[in-house]
Amino acid sequence: MNKKVIKDLNKFAIPLLLQMIASYFIGATDVAIVGNISIESLNATSLVSNTLEMVAGVLGAITITLNILLGKSFGKKDDQKFSFEFYTSIFLSGIIGLSFSILIFLFGKNILIALFDLDNKTLIQAMKYLQPMTFYVLLQLITFAYTSTCKVLNKTKIILYISIFSSLLDVSLDYIFVLGKFGLPKMGVEFVGYSTIFTMLISIFLYSYFLREHIKFDLKSLSDYLKNTLNHFKLSIPLILQEIIDGSAYGLFVNMILVRLGTIDYAGYVIINTIIGLLFLFKYVYGSAVLSMISIESGASNKENMLKYPKYSSGLALALYFIGAIFILIFNKNIVALFSDNRDVILIVKKYILVFIAVNSISCISYSYKLALQAINQSKFVLYTSIILNVLAVLIMFITIITLKLSLMGLTFAIFITEVLTMIIFANRYLDKIKN
Repeated sequence: MNKKVIKDLNKFAIPLLLQMIASYFIGATDVAIVGNISIESLNATSLVSNTLEMVAGVLGAITITLNILLGKSFGKKDDQKFSFEFYTSIFLSGIIGLSFSILIFLFGKNILIALFDLDNKTLIQAMKYLQPMTFYVLLQLITFAYTSTCKVLNKTKIILYISIFSSLLDVSLDYIFVLGKFGLPKMGVEFVGYSTIFTMLISIFLYSYFLREHIKFDLKSLSDYLKNTLNHFKLSIPLILQEIIDGSAYGLFVNMILVRLGTIDYAGYVIINTIIGLLFLFKYVYGSAVLSMISIESGASNKENMLKYPKYSSGLALALYFIGAIFILIFNKNIVALFSDNRDVILIVKKYILVFIAVNSISCISYSYKLALQAINQSKFVLYTSIILNVLAVLIMFITIITLKLSLMGLTFAIFITEVLTMIIFANRYLDKIKN
């Protein structure tokens, strides 16, 4: 057992894990505050924020490219290239983010009507919230660039401190001004948007302050930045497509199949998926550590550590995943009660949750090797493989759920087959590339 590798991974991952957990509960508090305004306000903010977060998540793939390029520059101890890559990503984020802001400013209302067919009351609240959120994607992409830099520098504590501070500030502002506390008037749903943008700006200012010693602006010609921006974008295309395939497209097809199971079974799946999502926090933070650390070791040409990081990362993620799973299984009655009091839905969750936990545990390994491959410029291979395996998964689900009527057991079978194949293909590809 390599204690140094484990120590490095934990130093990187634990602050990110704490940040995600804190953000989850603070976000839930924010939802509760908005819910006190009206149902229309809650639905409007939920639809708009979820859509903007999805767009930012897909476009945020450009900062995965940044993470890889920063890691290589850091591994080579090339400080000038490190700063150049960072400001190139900021430049690209500005172009993409401002273009999206203009699109929202001009056609925001039409987009909401086309996507969600909202009733008039909800549409009014959605537009009130969307107007101050026009620059959300731009600011989120810039924030992603700073957090990627923190990850490469292994300063994830900065992400933890800034995230908790900005989240608490956001909730406090919403509590005081949205609900009208301390004798102040209630300012409504639009202030929720303004407080979000304000706290994002504060976060960016804090990141720039804490990282000022590591990122030095080097004045280069516009053509240099344009050329490097084009390189960033070309490298990001497979990653952006990966986000679309793994997230939006795959999720849409899965939901189209599962919704045909009926209200009770689908509600059970939603609750199980939400619970599994909490356990996935472990694979996400340790996978993020793999992406940054392998990028650095790739720059330093350290094959030994490049072989160790995915193995130890997936082991740590699996261990924490099962510890969390044991906690969930012990207190499953209380946890499920938080989501539903419907007896039939609770029975569905109890029936399937153990098998869902078991088959999804494999992804702790496959995800680690997926990001390891992306770190060594194998993004196209990951993309093409994911497309094939996602199509296979949907076909298996259709056969087992729709044709054979196996209900949620058919879904777990599809997940098991595709995750095992993903793990074998990605792990073998990565080991082959590093060794040979």
